[in-house]
Amino acid sequence: MVTGTTLVPSSPSLHQTKLFLFSGFTQEEEEEMEAITVRLGGKLAARARSHGFVESATHVIFKELKRVEKFLCGCAAGAWILKPDYLYISSYLKIVT
Repeated sequence: MVTGTTLVPSSPSLHQTKLFLFSGFTQEEEEEMEAITVRLGGKLAARARSHGFVESATHVIFKELKRVEKFLCGCAAGAWILKPDYLYISSYLKIVT
C-alpha cells in the first residue's frame, strides 16, 4: 500500500501521435478532412484513397458505418471509430483528443 502518493495512470493516448484513416468519402471530402487533421497536429495513417486498414491508425473516420475491412480491423486494433463531426468539432475547438 502506498500512502501520501497519488498514482495517476499514464495515458498513452494523450502523448501518442494521432494517426487518422478515412473511409467512404469522396476525394474532395477526404482532402478537406486531411487538411483539418494536419492543421490540428494529427497525421495521416495512409495517403488518400487507401483501400486497406493501416495497423498504426489510432482514429478511423467513416462517412457511413458499414461492416467493411477498415471498420472490423479498426475495432480489433482498438482504434477510435468516429464520424466526420469529430474532426469538424475538433477544428472548431482547435483540439484533437
